Amino acid sequence: MVMTDSAGAHVARTPDVDPQVLLQLATCTQDLLRQQPDLAFVLHQRLLELVPDLAGTPDDGRQICGRLVAATLHAADPGRPGDRSASVVQQVGIENYLDGFPADQYGSVTHAVLHAVRALFRGEWSSGLSSAWVEYLMWLRTNLLAGAEIQRAHEQERQQPPAPSPYQPRVQPGASWEAATGDLPFPEPPVTYDVGPEDPGPRIVGGTDGGGRGYGRVAPDVHLGSRRDRRGR
Repeated sequence: MVMTDSAGAHVARTPDVDPQVLLQLATCTQDLLRQQPDLAFVLHQRLLELVPDLAGTPDDGRQICGRLVAATLHAADPGRPGDRSASVVQQVGIENYLDGFPADQYGSVTHAVLHAVRALFRGEWSSGLSSAWVEYLMWLRTNLLAGAEIQRAHEQERQQPPAPSPYQPRVQPGASWEAATGDLPFPEPPVTYDVGPEDPGPRIVGGTDGGGRGYGRVAPDVHLGSRRDRRGR
């Protein structure tokens, strides 16, 4: 089910992550926030091994890895509303889709993120912390896939030709108007009412990115801009 949030973005309804899981991750994610560029670097190296096609995306996949790290740490904040966190992660799924990242490789993403987290966390690693990360990354994967599906469905809808109007006969090239209409009576025009300007409705998901090369550092209140029509480069 796809809904629209308060900002007008399309949001797929997904189950919330268990708040207790986020509390278990809090100490770890706070430590990783201070190492965000390094985390993106380690993720990039590992993901290149698992998904060689990553090298064919913009900046050899560094932008994708930067977004993944930013979304992972942002959404893990236990003080954020669950629907807002899901919206941010889905937006990353949309942008990754536009950059050509294959949606069927998000299983590799979860493995690579866990590898990078374990490599850089400076605290004590435990089986409980590992289990919490696995559960959280499954939630993350669900929302990344939801974002990719939102964009795929949107592009498919745009490619469908508009339905022909019932009030205009289909005229073959070279045919006269009489031959096209024959003896059929002209249909009555539809009755219209002036109801004022139309509601513009929800905006199409996407915007412009901030550009720039490298992984970058994203503040806790991260704003992830999207890129249009980058898919297929």
